[in-house]
Amino acid sequence: DVGWEQHRTLALIAPRLPEIAPDCEYLPRVKGLAKASWTQSQVQLQASTEAVEILTAAGMPVLFIKGGAFLAAGYRYAAPRISADLDILVPRHRFGEAIRVLYAAGWRSAHSVEYASNHWRFQPGLNLLRGRHGDIDVHHQPVRTPRLTDAAVEAIWQRARPAVFRGQSILVPSVADMIVFTAAHAIPDDAEV
Repeated sequence: DVGWEQHRTLALIAPRLPEIAPDCEYLPRVKGLAKASWTQSQVQLQASTEAVEILTAAGMPVLFIKGGAFLAAGYRYAAPRISADLDILVPRHRFGEAIRVLYAAGWRSAHSVEYASNHWRFQPGLNLLRGRHGDIDVHHQPVRTPRLTDAAVEAIWQRARPAVFRGQSILVPSVADMIVFTAAHAIPDDAEV
């Protein structure tokens, strides 16, 4: 009786459940669900990492901006983390090129390649899928709103640091930028600030 957000926390709770509630009758089920979620997450991350490989092979810089993969790549996050997709940033001026390269490799959105390549004009990012498990969000800016200036986005790239994820050379944001991105994503779109 839990949604996806709560289900993802099982991977964090399961290892501690014997300490928290050693007599819990659901202990085997929670551990099993956590393992299944983690396994599904790994399958999705592997499939989605192919998009990163395609972009880096095309000479495109890739900056991970959030999620479990981002934490694993840049911040030595020890606990298991469940991820549904990869969230990456590509340079704004190369967003269309990145989308065309991914479309050529079989990645798709709900839009034509022409519209998808220009999606950056309307939204901060675009979700692309491939096959059963490939799921990647390609962004030109790391937050939904407000629309950042080119100078602000460039400053994020300048502060980023190199990292490696599943053998791929990528970038991760500075710690200060990571905190800002996390806070921005935690605020609902309809929140009054």
